[in-house]
Amino acid sequence: MGCADHLRRLLAPLGVYDLGAASISGAMADALGDALDEVRQIVSDGLRDAFPQTAAALAPLELALPPHGAGTAEQRRAAIVYLLGQGDVCCSADQLEAALAACGIPARLTLSGDTVSVHTALPETAARAALVRAMLPAHLDMDWQTE
Repeated sequence: MGCADHLRRLLAPLGVYDLGAASISGAMADALGDALDEVRQIVSDGLRDAFPQTAAALAPLELALPPHGAGTAEQRRAAIVYLLGQGDVCCSADQLEAALAACGIPARLTLSGDTVSVHTALPETAARAALVRAMLPAHLDMDWQTE
C-alpha cells in the first residue's frame, strides 16, 4: 500500500473530502502520496548505502580504502567492514589471509618469532603495506616478500 492509499484511508472517515480519482482532493492525495513514496525510497536507499554490509554501490566506500575492488561484492563488503573495524577480530593466519584476499592481496602468512612474513606475488607499495599493517596484531613486525 502506497502513501496515497494511506492518506485516503485517513481522510475518508472525516467525510469532508471527495477523494475520487477525478476530484481535486483525490489528485492532491495522489500527488502528496507519490512525493512521500519517493522520500521513503530515498531514505531507504540512503540507509542501505550508509552501511557497507548492505551497500549497493561499493565504489564510494572503496575510494577511501586501499586497494580497490578485487573479489566478489560479498568479499569486498567484508573487506570494507573489516577495515572499518566492524568485523570480527582475526587472530589466525587463515583468517588474516582471507581478509587480505578480500582486500585484493592474495598472500600467505608465516610467523617466525615476532615477525610475520607476507608472501605474495604483488610488489610492496605504501598502500598495501599500510593495509597489511592495519590488519596485523600491533606487537608483530612485518616482512614483505614478493615471490
